[in-house]
Amino acid sequence: MTAQPPYSVLVRGVEEDVLPTARRHGMGTLTYSPLAGDWLRGRYRKDTTTASSANQRKLDAVEQLAVLAEKTGLTLIELAVAFVLNHPGVTSAIIGPRTMEQLEAFLPAADVTLPADVLDRIDEIVAPGVTGRARQAGGSRGGDLDGTALTNQPTERAQRKQGS
Repeated sequence: MTAQPPYSVLVRGVEEDVLPTARRHGMGTLTYSPLAGDWLRGRYRKDTTTASSANQRKLDAVEQLAVLAEKTGLTLIELAVAFVLNHPGVTSAIIGPRTMEQLEAFLPAADVTLPADVLDRIDEIVAPGVTGRARQAGGSRGGDLDGTALTNQPTERAQRKQGS
């Protein structure tokens, strides 16, 4: 058995329940959309996009992630895919390249191990548990990047870090 949820730096809701539950039950997790619908490909940037207020927070996060990637010696795509692959609850990720050039942009991420300080900075930019979409009325879990407050839900990685 395997779970197949969307998972990316911008869509982290599965960190709260799906990934820990799958690990606890020995299930594989085949995630998809590590680039969050091209947000993390660099397709949408502040200098090239007129953002609605709902997308401004995503653009801000993407800009900060792009700076982090550059400081780390990675492309934004490599950082985004490595983030997904580095989660201990992720078995594999569907990357979905359409061209050889896109495939070649993804492949280096398979060999990247993100250091703790980079993962911590990602958590500061986009809090664990963020869903990436508007919260349902009455919902209280996680947060989103579309205008409501982001919450800082503890992830498995954060819990392990506190325990060490």
